[in-house]
Amino acid sequence: MTDEKVYAVRAIHDAYYNWWFLENLVIGANGEPMWRRRRPHLSIAMPPRAEVERDEIEAKKLARKLTRELGQNLDIAVLGEHEQSSILLKLSKAYLSSRRREDEEAMMFIEGRKRHAGRIAPPRSTIIAPSEADADDIHRALQELPYLRTIVLGRGVTRALAHSTNGLTWRRLSNGYISRKGATWGYRARIADAFGLHPAEHWGRTKAAIRKILLPRAIDMLQLQPMKEMLAEALAAGRHAVVLDRFVFWYEPDGDIGWTVKEIGAHDAKHADAVEWAAGTIISRNFGRIVVLPFIKDDGTHVAGHTRNAPGDGPAKPRKPGEAKDIAFTRLQGDAMLGLLGELPYGP
Repeated sequence: MTDEKVYAVRAIHDAYYNWWFLENLVIGANGEPMWRRRRPHLSIAMPPRAEVERDEIEAKKLARKLTRELGQNLDIAVLGEHEQSSILLKLSKAYLSSRRREDEEAMMFIEGRKRHAGRIAPPRSTIIAPSEADADDIHRALQELPYLRTIVLGRGVTRALAHSTNGLTWRRLSNGYISRKGATWGYRARIADAFGLHPAEHWGRTKAAIRKILLPRAIDMLQLQPMKEMLAEALAAGRHAVVLDRFVFWYEPDGDIGWTVKEIGAHDAKHADAVEWAAGTIISRNFGRIVVLPFIKDDGTHVAGHTRNAPGDGPAKPRKPGEAKDIAFTRLQGDAMLGLLGELPYGP
């Protein structure tokens, strides 16, 4: 039994076992933060069994409760200058990165379901599958998520992966037991299939494509009264940028532009996830549609944020000499994004 210090707890879905596992954020043997599967009963008298939950909501609720009980504040905004250049900074990055990925995927799943809210599953009699049992499994899955084109069949270790191009004619993708990769594809299909994307593609690029699809939804949020109130409060506090998930609500005071929506981009290939632990201000020298948020390197160095265009957009229109803007920003929690999107209807 180990006595390693635990800094936070998260719930993470293991598609192969189809369970939610709790993981502890600890400092590994190499001195770097790592997530280790939680085994609270690990002792000489007890086998090393992981702590698991079947229900997603209960698993996440338990993880956050355990994190609160640990009493560790891993918010970068409240870390002192010395702490920002210490292991606490790395722990904060690991924790916030995990939380924001969780929030983003939850938002994408909810939005994906809403895109197909009026859709119904095809009748069981129209489903063509390798066996009657497979057809039953497919029909059950489609009754919950009618847009699925990749589905995990069966139960336990005898599961298999099935795919369809039209939702009616299905084939198994393997003759043997499901692989870990196949189980992951089946789980990701809950999100990817809703947007017409393939769950087997690179997951980072798939989520980037979904963000582009959702951009008009973020723009629509500008018309919501709760959003208007939040933005008015931010403006009154001197903050001209409000970060919500991977979008930035950006205020341009000149030319009657007002509030617009920009996308978040990476600082560079090496720091592609720097957005996850943003802190500081943004220096905007142009009108680019991409906002690269400021962040803190592992050695404590602060890197300023900036604006630019995306590759292929051409150069961003520069601001006039002497009119570069130092933009303060605030970040809203992921549940705020879900709440606002929940007020937006789909369709006319």
